[in-house]
Amino acid sequence: MPDTNESALTHLTKCRLCKQDITKGTEVGPAIIGENQQNKKRAKYAEALKSHLASKHKDKVVGLIGAGHEFMELLGSMYFETTDPSINRDMERIRAVAHRTTRKHYMPDPVIDDGVARLNLDPFAEDLVKQFAKAMRDALCEEGQYANEIFKEPSLTV
Repeated sequence: MPDTNESALTHLTKCRLCKQDITKGTEVGPAIIGENQQNKKRAKYAEALKSHLASKHKDKVVGLIGAGHEFMELLGSMYFETTDPSINRDMERIRAVAHRTTRKHYMPDPVIDDGVARLNLDPFAEDLVKQFAKAMRDALCEEGQYANEIFKEPSLTV
């Protein structure tokens, strides 16, 4: 059910770093005819996040600014093609990190194994379906053999 209180950020937003509620008391302001209230609310929410990070977690802001600039470069590069392998490698690294960082779901092997086992297939078919499901997951999530080279380095932590 949609939030009926359009003039304030009423739902709890807690900082994962310091556990502070950052939206408490943040007013969006009165509705103006012709103004998209949801956009206004989202902008106020984003401003509250930025303000909290800037005042309480300055060390994180530098990384966010760098990531934002890189993502803008990636989006801009989508309109061009280059034969420069170093540029293509850099753009792929940025894309791969954005993909992995923003991925919402991931299905681990035991979940796939359990789901396929409940199909009551013969052992040969069950093994084929498990292999296929895991290969599809790896391709879509860019894991395993489909992972970007930067994630195959054992020393890298994302």
